[in-house]
This record gives sequence, structure tokens and C-alpha cells, in this order.
Amino acid sequence: MWVQIAIVLVSLYLVRLMLTSGPSTISAWKKAGLALLAIAMVVTVFNPALTTWVAQLMGVGRGADLLLYGVTGAFVIYAILQYIARQKEHDRMIRLARRVALLEAAERYGAAEAPRPALPPPPGQDDAREGGDGAEARG
Repeated sequence: MWVQIAIVLVSLYLVRLMLTSGPSTISAWKKAGLALLAIAMVVTVFNPALTTWVAQLMGVGRGADLLLYGVTGAFVIYAILQYIARQKEHDRMIRLARRVALLEAAERYGAAEAPRPALPPPPGQDDAREGGDGAEARG
């Protein structure tokens, strides 16, 4: 019985977290996912036979097995998404470090105007640079 109370309290905390967080903290998709998770937690606490019924519909023997498969799949997806996000951050930091190094070198060696570093655009963007007028391409 105490486990059921704990699960309901955790789901209420998730709902509170969603409602009190600002609009920029958690995206709408994440809020919807957390809301569905909270609802699913409460429903399965009060009707545990429902997970077995859903599992049998999907061809899995028990509801516990279905939950294990779901958690495993969610963890793998989470790990992949975190890896991709970390790689993007790493690439962004490398581009920033290169730009800073070029600007510091130009400042150190007395260039009158620091040249704009010719860096390739980030993946998925075209060759147009932000704020540039294209003077570098004209010569």
C-alpha cells in the first residue's frame, strides 16, 4: 500500500513540476510526455491488471515484462538523444574556440582590424553567415 501512495505522490510532484516551470524551461512535448506518464502511473497503480491486459494484446506474457521492455527502450532512446546533444555541444565549443583563437591571434600580432574567421557553417545550415554582407566572397 505504501508503494502505491509513493507512486501517486511522485506523479503529483511531476504535475506540479510541469505547472510551476516557466514556458522556456520545459518544451510542450516534454510537458505532454510527463503528463501522460503521470496519468499512466496513477492508472496502473489503481488497476494493475490493465498492464497485463495491454501486454497480452501486444503479445507479451505479463504486464511487468511489458514495463521492463518499455523502460529499456526509453533508456536506449534517452542515451542516444543525450549522445547527439553532447556531440552538437562539443562541435559548437570547437567552433567557438577556433574563432576566439583567431581573434586573439589577430589582436596579439597587431592587425588593425581582426579578420573574420572563415569557419564552415554548422551542419544543417547554408553557407550564409549571420550578419555578414558577403564582402569576403567578393575579394
